[in-house]
Amino acid sequence: MVSVIVLARYLEPRGRGEYFIFQAMVSMLTVFGDFGLSQSANVFVGRHADQKVAIHRFLARSSFALWIGMSLLGGVVLWLVGDRLIPNFPAKWEWAAFGILPIMLYSGFWNSMMIGMGHIWLLNGVQLVMSPFQLLLILVFIVGLSGGVGTAVTVYLFTMLLQFVLMVVAANRLGLLARVQAHDDDLSRQMLAFGLRGYPNAIATMLWMRLPVFVLNLFHGSVPVGVFSVAQQLAEKALLPIQAVQDAIYRKMSTLSTGAAIAVMNRYVRVIVSSMIMVMLMGGLLAPWLVRILFGDSYLGSADVFWILLIGGVFVSVAMIVSTYVLGQLERPGLLSMLAGANAVVCALLSVWFIPSSAELGAAAAIACTQIAGAIVVVVLYLRITGTTLKDVLLIHRSDVSLLVTEVIALAYRKNVRV
Repeated sequence: MVSVIVLARYLEPRGRGEYFIFQAMVSMLTVFGDFGLSQSANVFVGRHADQKVAIHRFLARSSFALWIGMSLLGGVVLWLVGDRLIPNFPAKWEWAAFGILPIMLYSGFWNSMMIGMGHIWLLNGVQLVMSPFQLLLILVFIVGLSGGVGTAVTVYLFTMLLQFVLMVVAANRLGLLARVQAHDDDLSRQMLAFGLRGYPNAIATMLWMRLPVFVLNLFHGSVPVGVFSVAQQLAEKALLPIQAVQDAIYRKMSTLSTGAAIAVMNRYVRVIVSSMIMVMLMGGLLAPWLVRILFGDSYLGSADVFWILLIGGVFVSVAMIVSTYVLGQLERPGLLSMLAGANAVVCALLSVWFIPSSAELGAAAAIACTQIAGAIVVVVLYLRITGTTLKDVLLIHRSDVSLLVTEVIALAYRKNVRV
């Protein structure tokens, strides 16, 4: 978060917008090149722990093969229509995004394997090392040496490269680089088939989250993108606890009985809805002051954008948690793909409708309306599939509050003991 603040202040809205477009392009290429194998890694390594070495080898080789394919296809697209798809964006950064792609693909596979194997602390440990290091580089080269957007891109590329090295070292310590006498081709085919079923979901989700950025740049340029990017990243940071819960319960949803999984899922949704409503109200009240203090007057427009995105965040947090039940318990990635595809279509239409006249506010409204509609559909389907009631899902119980307080106190107590 500090890195976002520093970059926003020193790059100004135009430079911040260009840097965010680069990051959005990297994330889009990573999702397109993933082929759904991240979801496969998450599910299969949890169920076939004895095959974790073979799974890692298959994913490592896939990251290189997918990079080659994406580079060939993407190179042709950029050569033909690159200037029209992403106007006013340097070609060298487009090629840099392709250059870092194999590292980003492996990072995604590695993260999913760590989640599936239950090594959540190791996954977070890598980030706890890399995030302060990236901030240090930003302070030295952007703040101290007055670097621009090109320097920020270089810092990002170097940080991702070092993160890749740490991940390989960690994989070696876990024994994932050991030699495998025989490779299970059938397991690889199963992983690929499972991944392809969920692949449209990943693409569609990425499109409806990032497409408004490119539409905004197309109609209004990089300055509104810079203002919008600050608000979107703030909203995404507010969803980090939800992402952490989602990562932590994938394995539980895959192993619990149906009845137990439904009971646990209902409790998760109840607690998360209540928590996110509080975050939304507090964020709406504090946003204007926070934006002015942290980012400066040039980003004041981000406050209203942030408020709109927070409203959508309440709804999308429910969909994020329920998706673990659909994927881990029902094993229906195809259903998630259809829902995400519908979201992508809705968001594209709303973006073309809202953004030309309302700029960054229109982009936020397109995303928030998509999140609200998508979450309503997901909850309705969940209720019909599980036979549970809306009261069970949304009305917080006294036992939920008691359990939450107990867990927080226990966590604080353990930290005090360690200190």
